Amino acid sequence: MIRRIINNKIVHIVFALLLALLLWFYVVNQENPDDVDLVFRDVVIQYEGEDDILASENLSITSDNDTIDLRLEGKRRELLRLDSSDLYLVVDVSNIDEPGTYSLPYRLSLPLGISATVSEDSPQEITVTVSRFAEKSIPVTAVFNGSVATGYLADDNISVYPDSIVISGREEDVAQVDHALVTLSGSGLRESIVESMPFTLVDADGNTLSFEDMTLSREQVTVKFPILLQKKVPLTVALQEGGGATEANVSWSMSQDSLHIAAEEDVLNTIDSIELGVIDLAQVEENGTYLFPITLPEGVRNLSGVTEIQVDVTVRGLATKQVETTNISCINVTERYTASVVTDSLTVTLRGPEEDLAAVTGDNVLVDADLSEIGGATGIYTVPAVAHVEGSDTVGVIGTYKVTVSQKR
Repeated sequence: MIRRIINNKIVHIVFALLLALLLWFYVVNQENPDDVDLVFRDVVIQYEGEDDILASENLSITSDNDTIDLRLEGKRRELLRLDSSDLYLVVDVSNIDEPGTYSLPYRLSLPLGISATVSEDSPQEITVTVSRFAEKSIPVTAVFNGSVATGYLADDNISVYPDSIVISGREEDVAQVDHALVTLSGSGLRESIVESMPFTLVDADGNTLSFEDMTLSREQVTVKFPILLQKKVPLTVALQEGGGATEANVSWSMSQDSLHIAAEEDVLNTIDSIELGVIDLAQVEENGTYLFPITLPEGVRNLSGVTEIQVDVTVRGLATKQVETTNISCINVTERYTASVVTDSLTVTLRGPEEDLAAVTGDNVLVDADLSEIGGATGIYTVPAVAHVEGSDTVGVIGTYKVTVSQKR
């Protein structure tokens, strides 16, 4: 019996609650027809005429506000059916033809069958910022903020590819950008860096800039940063035997006998010395002074700062004498042409050991007049001539010579 009474009480309570709920719905919907207001968060703003009108004027909307909180007034039963995603505001920007900030009216778009108005507490206009679109090409540079290992050198020639990029965005933002900067870092570096790296935009004073709406033609560039090994290498010259002189007859000195150079380690390890050039001893009578420019292989840097080396050469222990020869002939005559020597005789200077030199006469000297330079020209010309001593390995001709020849067809 007690259990039955309890069960009846539960039934009565549930019934009372249902009755109260039905009564509340009735009061809200039938007995309380007054308007109410509700706040809807993040209602989307849509711009009408943006693509056709603004684009034709090279303008774009750069406002930060894409949504707005909106308070609406209307029947409670209708507003309760709405969600922020059901709403959007339409702003007409088709009449804008200049950059600037505008306060524009909007219209509220509601689902079909729903009636509501915007409360006076909500903004009645939307602030729209319009900027002119611009683009320009800016250089890309790189700097190194770090250190290299002892004995190594950070090359100041950091290459960047591509060396420029194109930026586009608001005209006032683009105008601030001076260049793009890649910053390299590291400690105790020994190897060159070649990799794709990001960059930052900076103004003319080196201040970092950041624009969320700016478009870049690329996000990274390829950077090559050589780390060079240093060492000192000897300088040499090659002596070409001639005019009766060999290296044994020569003493020579240089204004500087070594050079401080730097290159990437694999390149530098192949360089043990640097040859300045060749000295033809046939062109050195007793003393000769030669200036050689310093030419280094690609990728090798001259750290000494010296650009040329003076080499002084002295020939000792040999005698000289002059002889006259008539043994002159033509070589390298153009095909189907004839040539003859106009010069009757030529005086040449000989050099060699004194006892060997005494045995040589003009009859032992042969001269070849080289006509290769005049080609198919006809007439009388002065051409280079090469003299040599026949029958002696220790006596040679020194100096340069020319003779006159005639060429006919």
